[in-house]
Amino acid sequence: MAALELSEIQALLRAHLDARLLLTALELDLFTSLLPRGLSVAELVERFHWEPCALRALLDGLVVLGLLEKRLEQYCPTVAAGELLTQDGQRSQLQLLRNYVVAARDAEKFSSLVVSTGVPPTAPGLSERLALRKVEEFELAPRLAALIHPEQGDSFVELGEGALAFSLALLDRKRALRGAIFQDSAQLELAQATLGELERLGELELIEGDYLSDPLPTGRDLFLLSTVIERLSLRDIASLFRRVWAALNPGGRLIIRDHLVAGDRLSPKPIVLKTVELLVSSHGGTTHTFQELRRYLQEAGFQSIDLLEASPRLEGVIEARKAQGLAAPDDRG
Repeated sequence: MAALELSEIQALLRAHLDARLLLTALELDLFTSLLPRGLSVAELVERFHWEPCALRALLDGLVVLGLLEKRLEQYCPTVAAGELLTQDGQRSQLQLLRNYVVAARDAEKFSSLVVSTGVPPTAPGLSERLALRKVEEFELAPRLAALIHPEQGDSFVELGEGALAFSLALLDRKRALRGAIFQDSAQLELAQATLGELERLGELELIEGDYLSDPLPTGRDLFLLSTVIERLSLRDIASLFRRVWAALNPGGRLIIRDHLVAGDRLSPKPIVLKTVELLVSSHGGTTHTFQELRRYLQEAGFQSIDLLEASPRLEGVIEARKAQGLAAPDDRG
């Protein structure tokens, strides 16, 4: 790798400001507000009561970044920004990109204090995290369901902070499946509300509990963990894998969807940077390589451990099987 020049290092530092301008605009839904013909600073202040000096600095910065055009005193989105960054754009990715707002808030908390003490600041609230994940997960869910073939079994349980998208997609593949989600009371309350909005109440069993300490539902053919492992300490991962193994039917499967880094932990770049985010948004969480998770799964008793997919959108998807007729490993976690 070629040595970095001073100008490139300076560009890295300036990129933080560029990203902050865009993230602020996404938080305000600014690009949508400027449609259809553009607005001036005065018109935006009158409509939204924003602070004029800060607003003008934001707008001018977005012009420099090529996301807005300025015509006399009117600011309006460029063609590309109008298509991608507005609510009704032809190729709108607004809701998906808003996920970066929470990620950026976490990343901005990464400081010398975190490196010195290992103690993360207060993480975003549960409802905020799930609301921003929901749009992306409902988009990805059918693809995950097709990949893991839930029709191979008769029942499944999803653990963790899921927005229900994956569980509902599994049911859509096989309506006769007995599905359940296992979450704490706050998560179940949000899940109940989402199911009501979708008019799908009663399709999933809602089981209250802490998957790190409470007994897991037994007699199931499939357990699904989506972006759960990355938020856990190594001790909790080992314990959870053993407890899932014990709860599965013989021949059952564990499916893990999570961010995976390469063996040298230097790529892909977004996942490497995700490690920094996890330092400030979880207690002991980090990203892992497939080889690391395969070893933890083997130690828990799983066999036939395969990486089904590793892609920028779906992330890493791992399948691990419980063989027929084996005793559970000793659980000291």
